[in-house]
Amino acid sequence: MKKTAVLLLLLLFVTVQTAGATVVDTKAPYFGDFLFVYNNTDADVTLSPQVSDSLKNTLTMSRMSDADECVEERIHWSPDCSDLSLPTGFATVTPASVQKTPILFALFSPDVGDTVTYLVSNPLTGTGYNQDFIYMATGQYCNIMVEPDAEGTPKISAEDAQKIATEFDNHIQPFMVENFGDYYTYLGTKYAFVNGRIQEVLDGVENTKMNILLYDIQDGYNGTTNRSYVGGYTSLSDFISENLGGNGNEQGILHIDIYPLMGTSGSPDVTKAYSTIVHEFQHQISYSDSLFDYFRGATSYYINDTWWNEAFSLAAEHLYTGSPLTYRINSYNQTNNSTPLRNGLVLGYLNYSENNDNVASNYGASYLFGQYLRCQTKHLEGGGNRIYRTVLEQVGTDYTAILSALSSIEYEYAPESFEELYRNFRMATVLKDSTGPYGFAGESTFSTLAHNAYTGIANLTLKPGAAVVLMDAENFLPENENLSYVAFSDRGDFTYELNAVSDSIVNVTHGTLPLEGATLLAAGYNEQHKLLGVDEITTFSSDEENYSYTLPQGSVIRKFFLFTKDGTMKPLSVAGIQ
Repeated sequence: MKKTAVLLLLLLFVTVQTAGATVVDTKAPYFGDFLFVYNNTDADVTLSPQVSDSLKNTLTMSRMSDADECVEERIHWSPDCSDLSLPTGFATVTPASVQKTPILFALFSPDVGDTVTYLVSNPLTGTGYNQDFIYMATGQYCNIMVEPDAEGTPKISAEDAQKIATEFDNHIQPFMVENFGDYYTYLGTKYAFVNGRIQEVLDGVENTKMNILLYDIQDGYNGTTNRSYVGGYTSLSDFISENLGGNGNEQGILHIDIYPLMGTSGSPDVTKAYSTIVHEFQHQISYSDSLFDYFRGATSYYINDTWWNEAFSLAAEHLYTGSPLTYRINSYNQTNNSTPLRNGLVLGYLNYSENNDNVASNYGASYLFGQYLRCQTKHLEGGGNRIYRTVLEQVGTDYTAILSALSSIEYEYAPESFEELYRNFRMATVLKDSTGPYGFAGESTFSTLAHNAYTGIANLTLKPGAAVVLMDAENFLPENENLSYVAFSDRGDFTYELNAVSDSIVNVTHGTLPLEGATLLAAGYNEQHKLLGVDEITTFSSDEENYSYTLPQGSVIRKFFLFTKDGTMKPLSVAGIQ
């Protein structure tokens, strides 16, 4: 090929790529290590993961994948289900039409040693039953209630009950308010004169004592044939009045398991319950915040979406313990093509009736999403550890609350849609860039995440809002226009300029030359993504700086690549020029 002097410059397109930089391709035909496919419709859509043979055969250069499938050994996982929410008898009501009018009255007045009765839930049946408790300890922000055994003896000693109260007062409550926000321990309505008329008024009792119920939650755990158990739960129907659909408890309550959460030796270790208390406390904050907004008429749905509600509770555990939840990361990594993480995940989809592997991997995804938010915003005021409170302070119970929070703190990569938020997060779990939106700010904890790309050949059915990552996006031809596609790679490796000078000629100027013996290739496609032809040149010396490619007339999509000596293909410009 001859070098061509170009006199007419119609379009200048300058792109800078650094070693290992992430490149994104949004125009078919797609090129990159991975392809993010998202269903943004309201119906199920079928996806064929196979690439087009006609396109693959046209580019005869060998393409070697540098990303290996995760081969970690699968282990059995028993969920603690501490994130289970079991509302009983909750009914939707007409939102109050007037502002909050706080009232002061005694909701709870027994003495230590008294027996009190609460309505609790059986997770196996989903039904409620009355359970007696002995009031064992009190603190500034909590009351500790303990289930008695058959002889009437509390299953937790007074000393251990006080230990929980002290931990809650001194560490858990201040920590949770700081990072997640204020909470309500009662929400109800009353009738009052407002503007000269009798109207229903929303009442709230805020940041008063939380009642922590310690008992053997009836989850069917037996240590042999059933090793799954419920570590705790929070029911939104506990702390709302009966005329709003409450169950009659009308107090802020955290339900915490004794057996096996605190051990199976017969001597309960209450410290094992602390992280579960933190987890459930976040749900109380989330529920009370969203319910109050709902009853005021500020939102159309009464609780925050489960996927990020759970992400925030898992984040509370992470922050409180000061350690990553490695078991959640392990469950995220230990997947195969049959799990939703690989074959089409609706972010945060949590169905407790599914098998343990699906529940475990999906909880792992929720946990990582919460950490993604923290890592991406830790350099900003209102971000990092405080990002959860910032989100909860927004009006909204779905993803829009997250988008609003990121915008409010002026996050530089703030997404404009849920699809973009989901895509950036999923790309971060694959690429793990140290900077930018596609990583975890270089935190080593997340460096071992599996890519969880689908590696099978069977057609997939993507539910609305579901996404899948495919490997080897090179030559992928989209067959379903109801899906959106974005290819990505971390192989951009040098600075260059692309100058479109006519319909058929493109001049490439390199600021940093590729290795000797590499092949530069340009490909031209028409609007139907059909490859019209390629043009290439092999570089032999480092003093060559300008290369011209003659592409077929009518090329409206241009792709540029570098083929190294070993046949590995590196996209130079993934956006192309059109």
